[in-house]
Amino acid sequence: MPDIPEHLNRAFEAEESCELLRIIEEKQDADLEALQQIAAEASLDVRSRAKAIYALGRWGDSGSVQVIASALPTLDEEGIAAAVDGLGRLGTEEAVRAVMQYAEHPSLQVRKFVVRALGHIDQPDAKSRLKAMQEKAPDVHIRNLALKYGGGPKRAKG
Repeated sequence: MPDIPEHLNRAFEAEESCELLRIIEEKQDADLEALQQIAAEASLDVRSRAKAIYALGRWGDSGSVQVIASALPTLDEEGIAAAVDGLGRLGTEEAVRAVMQYAEHPSLQVRKFVVRALGHIDQPDAKSRLKAMQEKAPDVHIRNLALKYGGGPKRAKG
């Protein structure tokens, strides 16, 4: 089990995200490696893993896609939302595949993050899935959100 470096632990515990954003902006290789280890370690608390995944998504290193995608099955709802958001920011084909697995998740919150993630990814598979969600999602809120992020002619009705 990896130890969380003290400066990352402080950033995870901070009320505001300024410290974590500073770490992301500085882009130190050691921090990237530590964040990837934290995200991958299922024995760590889900909150720390979700924060690490949040940071990895904003870091912009596509090498983190596999780490985030592998962590998905071990996360709670908040962690899944952070992972889907991060994968949407990274936008690789592997990220799209991982995000699409959660398009029918029981949690409305997770499905909202899926729609936003797919809307940020400029790939045919993402656009196709978003269009399908506009037309066929059982929840009108998801259909309208898919319409917002994917474009389309009109708002869906209940």
